[in-house]
Amino acid sequence: MHKIIVWLLVLGVPIQLLGQSVKTDSLHITVLGATNPVQKADALNNLADAYRFKNTDSTISIGTQALLLAKRNDYAKGEIIGLYNVGNGYLSQGDYHRTLSYLLRALRIAEEHANDSVQPMILNSVGTVYMKSDKLDQALHYYEKAKQLAEIQKDKFLLAKILGNIGNIYWAQKKIMESLHYKQESLTISRENNDLIGVATELYNIGLIYLQQNRHDYALTFYKESYNLSERLEDKEGLAFCSFDMGEVYLHQKDYKAAITYIHKGLDQAKKLKSKNLIYRGYDLLFQLYERQKDYVNALSYHKLATAIKDSIFSLERERALKEVQTDYDLNKKQKEIDLLYKDKTIQDAQLHSQSIQQNILIFGLTLIAVVALLFWINMQSRKKINMLLEQENELVRLQKEEIFNQTQEIADQNQKLEALNVTKDKLFSIISHDLRSPLNTLQSMLEIVRDGILSEEETVEITGLLYKKVRHTSDLLDNLLNWAKSQMEGIRIHQENVNLQELIQSNVDLFLPQALEKKIVLENNVLMPVHVNADKNMLLLVIRNLLNNAIKFTTAQGCVRISAEIQSEKVVVCVQDTGVGIDPDRIDKLFKVQSLFTTYGTSNEKGTGLGLLLCKDFVEKNGGDIWVKSFINQGSRFYFSVPLYVQLREISSFTMAS
Repeated sequence: MHKIIVWLLVLGVPIQLLGQSVKTDSLHITVLGATNPVQKADALNNLADAYRFKNTDSTISIGTQALLLAKRNDYAKGEIIGLYNVGNGYLSQGDYHRTLSYLLRALRIAEEHANDSVQPMILNSVGTVYMKSDKLDQALHYYEKAKQLAEIQKDKFLLAKILGNIGNIYWAQKKIMESLHYKQESLTISRENNDLIGVATELYNIGLIYLQQNRHDYALTFYKESYNLSERLEDKEGLAFCSFDMGEVYLHQKDYKAAITYIHKGLDQAKKLKSKNLIYRGYDLLFQLYERQKDYVNALSYHKLATAIKDSIFSLERERALKEVQTDYDLNKKQKEIDLLYKDKTIQDAQLHSQSIQQNILIFGLTLIAVVALLFWINMQSRKKINMLLEQENELVRLQKEEIFNQTQEIADQNQKLEALNVTKDKLFSIISHDLRSPLNTLQSMLEIVRDGILSEEETVEITGLLYKKVRHTSDLLDNLLNWAKSQMEGIRIHQENVNLQELIQSNVDLFLPQALEKKIVLENNVLMPVHVNADKNMLLLVIRNLLNNAIKFTTAQGCVRISAEIQSEKVVVCVQDTGVGIDPDRIDKLFKVQSLFTTYGTSNEKGTGLGLLLCKDFVEKNGGDIWVKSFINQGSRFYFSVPLYVQLREISSFTMAS
């Protein structure tokens, strides 16, 4: 999750750096030409903001100067912006504790002075701190407050950024539809603002979400549009990110020719930028590509290049860390100066007056505290050793108990599975020996009569019809038996895909229409609109077929069988309803249990084993759904099952089809 959030926030930074050098030079001149403290504080704040994505140390240093100058001259707005700039500098460096300290102080002063214009951007930065700290609920709270103020002030540029950040929160919470909603809204506003930077950023972000979901075609659509905008903006880093990600998509799709083209494009941009992190990613992707192609010579070559650049990055980071220690020291000195400005001047004078007395007391007190602390430390070390030994022994006992419990649980689980397998085996042999052998014997007898030619033409037609029904019944039984046995032996692989439920239902209705007409039953398909679900098509076909077959089997002449569907949140509930004989309440709980299979006969004496419903339950649950039934004697039955709704690019309004 952290990797994704970082990418979502990083894109757009290089675009914002276009022309930064010219801008900072101009602002330096403005600072030098300022004629009063207010003008100089504003100029310093503008300069600090200009350095934000170029040199965060300069942002913090210059922002601190603006803050001190504004504080000395009671200039509230300059103080608020100074605190905001310094806080954002620490945010870029990952020092979230200091960031919050400065931002919350800026927010408090803004509220005290009723300065509403700066509050949304401060709230947005506070939300970003909590998001980077994985405190997502707090982050969402501040983003929502920022969104409300930005909407009131009609600040569409800031609103687009806030909506994008809210989308990041929902993505981190795995709420994909909500995330895409806010990302699309941010993208729409950025287009209205003609904010090409914002458009390129959100296009990339949406593409990244689809890449993480392995929805590669959608990801490519957004990456390509972001890539084209980055070309217009001459944004080398944006081109590098898009090229590498498109290369990664093509790598997943095994389109190695396209993958190598885009990876090399990204590598060219990375080399122009002299960005070692991006160069490393390019080499690593080429290593993966050639390794998949089993071109081990090139794979080894790029692996060596990636390793070398990674070592170089590590050396640079070590040097940067040393520089940051010195910078931190200098900034601490500035921080102390700021803190002193917030103290009461009267207390400072009193402290200076009694300084010599306090120093003597302090020396004595520190000496006493040091002695007491030393004794306390020695005592604590002894206790720690004793406690550590006890904890180790307790942990050893706990682990032994946990291991014994796990072994016991594992044995119990294995016993339960063996019992279930025995029941399955017994039922399987029972069905094969009785329900399958009996109709085959009947078929054999009928065929012998036909073969001997002792029947009249009329009797031959009649017995042929009976033969067809027997063969169809035996075929259905055999299909269910094989599918159920395969499922129980874990031999079925699920292939979930985008399935048009309305077409699937209609094909089954067409299949069973002759059977329904033969029994003088009305068969209705009330699913009149296309509905797309995420399911295994063959499994779903078998479930609908079994339920329709049962409904017709147990419905009397002049009755009705209808099938309908309803979208509920993120799933679709399908209902197969009949006006048949209904089910005894005592038998409803046994319908979906292998231990309780029983033979039933339809209204035209059609024989059933209950295996079809057991198979329906197994297949529906394997596709992430549920199945249940409502039935009353002589009033009919309603069999319901649910399947996941297929997630579309755009938000779909809920609707209910005729039932």
